[in-house]
Amino acid sequence: MDIIKWLQTTNNNLLFIVLLSVLILSVLILTKLADTYKETQLKEKGVKSIKKPLAKKQESIFTEKRVQLFLFILIGAIAIFIRVWKFGEMPAGVNQDGAMGAVDALALSQYGTDRFGMWLPAHFTAWGTGQMSVLLSYLMVPFIKLFGFSIITIRLPILIASLAALYVLYAFGTKLVDKNFGLILLAIAAMNPWQIMESRWAIDCNLFPHFFLFGAYFLYLGLSKKRYIYISMVFFGLSMYCYGVALYTVPIFLATAFVYLLIKKAVNIKQTLLAALTFIVVSGPFVMVMMINIFKWNTIYTPIFTLPYFSQSVRSADILFFSPDIVFQFIQNLEYFLTVTFYQRHDTLIWNAIPGFSTLFVPAIPLLIFGMVMFFLKTFLKQKTPQLKPTAEIKLPNQMHGYFLIVAFFFAAVACGVITNYVNINRINIIYYPLIIFVAYGIYYLYQKSKISLVVIACIFSMLFVSFSLNYFTPNKKMDMAFYVGFGQSMQAVQNVEYQKIYVTVNSQNQWTLEVSEILTMFYLQIDAEYFQGKRVLFDKQGKKLLPYKERYQYVDVASMVINPKEKAVYVVNNGEIGYFDPAKFNITSYEFYSAIIPKSLI
Repeated sequence: MDIIKWLQTTNNNLLFIVLLSVLILSVLILTKLADTYKETQLKEKGVKSIKKPLAKKQESIFTEKRVQLFLFILIGAIAIFIRVWKFGEMPAGVNQDGAMGAVDALALSQYGTDRFGMWLPAHFTAWGTGQMSVLLSYLMVPFIKLFGFSIITIRLPILIASLAALYVLYAFGTKLVDKNFGLILLAIAAMNPWQIMESRWAIDCNLFPHFFLFGAYFLYLGLSKKRYIYISMVFFGLSMYCYGVALYTVPIFLATAFVYLLIKKAVNIKQTLLAALTFIVVSGPFVMVMMINIFKWNTIYTPIFTLPYFSQSVRSADILFFSPDIVFQFIQNLEYFLTVTFYQRHDTLIWNAIPGFSTLFVPAIPLLIFGMVMFFLKTFLKQKTPQLKPTAEIKLPNQMHGYFLIVAFFFAAVACGVITNYVNINRINIIYYPLIIFVAYGIYYLYQKSKISLVVIACIFSMLFVSFSLNYFTPNKKMDMAFYVGFGQSMQAVQNVEYQKIYVTVNSQNQWTLEVSEILTMFYLQIDAEYFQGKRVLFDKQGKKLLPYKERYQYVDVASMVINPKEKAVYVVNNGEIGYFDPAKFNITSYEFYSAIIPKSLI
C-alpha cells in the first residue's frame, strides 16, 4: 500500500504518527532490554559484572518494577487507542445481526420485552428460523438508558469486555509464569487483528470468548482462594447466554477441568458440587430453553423470564450429531476448523479478518506451533524451561494446574470446532485466546534462550501491527457493503418530508432479504416495539395519527411494484433500483450503496 497516498486521501495522519512512534519506542526499549538482560543474569548467578561500576546500577529493563509498569501502561494505551480510534465510525453502519440485537435491546430498555413482546426472554426469537443469544442485548440496556440509542452505545459492551479480557490475559500470564510473560502476552493480544476487529462492532457471539476467559481465570484463582471458584461459575454460566455453541463447549471444559482438579486434590467433592450448583443456577434458564426446543415442549412463562419454544428453528442443522452423514461431516468440520485456525486462511467474512493479515498474523504460525508444543511439554512432562517461580498469590503446584486449564480451554475450543458444522472465525472465536497464549509462550521461550530474538520478533510484529492498522482504517468497499453503509443515511433523508408510507427495498443484502431490510429500518428509525406489534398508536409532529406499522412500512421488490409519483410515499432502495424512478418526478439522492427517493410533489 502507498502510505503517502493513504495519508493524502484520508484524515488519519495522527494515527500514522502514533503508530510509527510506538514502533520506534518499542524497538528502543527492547534493544535496551537485550543489552541489559545479560548483566542481570550474571548477577543472579553470582558472577561479578565485567562492566564499569556505573553499569552496576542498571537493572534489567524488563524486570525492574518501574519499567514493567511503564511497559504495561504503554501497551495498554496502544490497545485502548487502536480500539477506540474512530469508534462508531469504523466499521461504518451496522451489520444485520448487530442491528437485531440492538433493536431487541431498545425494546428491553423500554418495555422489558424483545421486539415481539416476549417478557425477558432467555433466548431471542431473532430471525425466527435462527435464534440469537441474549446477553449482549441485556448489557446494551444500561448504556442505552444512560447515553441514548446509537451505534456507539450498542458497541460499548463488546469494547469494554474486550479491554477487560486484555487485562485478564496479562494477569493470567503474570500469575501463571511471571510478569515478563504477562507483558509479552498483553502485547501480542493488544496487537492481535482478531481481538481488535471483534472489539469494534456488536454481535452476540463475540462476547463468548471473553466470558469464557474470565471464567477460566477465576477458576485458576480459585485454586488458592476457593471463593473465586464460584465467581468463575457465574462467568461460565453467563457465557451460555453469549453463543449457542456454549451448550456443549462449556460443559466439556468444566467436566475436564474438575475431573483433573479432583484427581490432583486441588478441589474437593463439596467444592465441586457447590460449583456445579452455582453454574446450574446461572445457566439453568438457557439450558431449559434448549431442552424445550429439543423435546418440543411449550413455552414457559414466569415473572422473571420467559423460556421460549421456537417452532421454526433450524439450528440443529449446525451440529455434527444431527448431520445425515456424521463421518463425512466430521471430516468437513475438521477441514474448516484447520482452515481458520492453524492454516490462517480468510473465511471470506470481511468483518472477521482482513485478507493478508488473518486472525494472528501469518508469521505467527511457526511461533504458534512451537509455543503450543513447549506449552504441552510443560503441562504434561513438566519441562523445567522456562523456570516456574511461585508468586505471592499462587503456589507452585497450582501454577501447573493453571497450565492444564489453558490446555483444557484449547481442547474445548477444538471440540467446538469439530462439533459445529462449517465453522467460520466468529463461530470458532473461543479458540483465539488459547492460540494467542501459545504464540506468546513461544516468544517467551525464545526470549529465555536468546534475548535478541525478542527484539527481532517485536520489530516484525510491530510492523505487521502498523500495516494492519493502516489497512483496517482505510475505507474498504467490502466492509462498507457488509455494514450496509448508506442505508441509514437514506433512511434519515426521507424523514425530512411528511409521508404516509415508506417503501423499503427487500434487496438490501441479496435478492429478497426482507428480514434484513426490516431490521435495519427498525434500527435506524428506532421503531417502537409496541407500535411494531400493533399494540400502540403513534402520531406525527402535527398530531396526525400514523398508519399502523404493517401499512406504513412496506418492504418491496421495486422491480415488481407499480410506482405512483402522486402517492404520499417515500422510498429507500439500493442503487441498482434507482432506474425504476423518473428523475423528472422524483428527487433521488444516493448515499454509498443506497438511495433516498422522494416524490417532488412532497418537497
